[in-house]
Amino acid sequence: MSRIQMAQPTGILVCPPDHFQVIDVKNPFMKVGVTVDRVLAREQWLRLFDPIAGLFASKLGAEIHTLVPIEGCEDQVFTANPTFCGLHPETKEKIAVLAQMKHPSRRREVDAHARWFRSRGYRVHELPQIAKGFEGGGDAIWHPDGRRIWGGYGFRSGLDAYGPLSRIFQTEVITLHLVDELFYHLDTWLV
Repeated sequence: MSRIQMAQPTGILVCPPDHFQVIDVKNPFMKVGVTVDRVLAREQWLRLFDPIAGLFASKLGAEIHTLVPIEGCEDQVFTANPTFCGLHPETKEKIAVLAQMKHPSRRREVDAHARWFRSRGYRVHELPQIAKGFEGGGDAIWHPDGRRIWGGYGFRSGLDAYGPLSRIFQTEVITLHLVDELFYHLDTWLV
């Protein structure tokens, strides 16, 4: 396994909430029948986005990339889940590993992400079909030192996703079994 440090990200991928809505219950915080005020959602998103984008661009030199919202992709605003990205440790080739989303309504997002990453020169990998799926950056997170990956499994991603992910990035994956449904993704409690 490689111990080469992963480079820090140079960009951030966002998607406005133009089509955000609650169509089914995907986590304990959701309730069917909630009507989303899309005008308010857009205003709230901009109030959060503008200062964060300014900070990342001015202080860190990170580029902000915006996905075009696709009608029918109600959760596309959550851009971490459809892929997990990094660099090959030796060649420094940009890599995007596609997710296998648990909820059928989110699966179209993966294709949109694949097209976006391919158009920007990433090598796009598909994992072997995983019994419990794999939800990208929602459950896989680079350690701050960039030398290993933390991998959550249990609710959205299966343990069997992390062997192939380890081989793709040639680095150790430390797995964590998620057992509290309030923390259904690793990024809901680790970050």
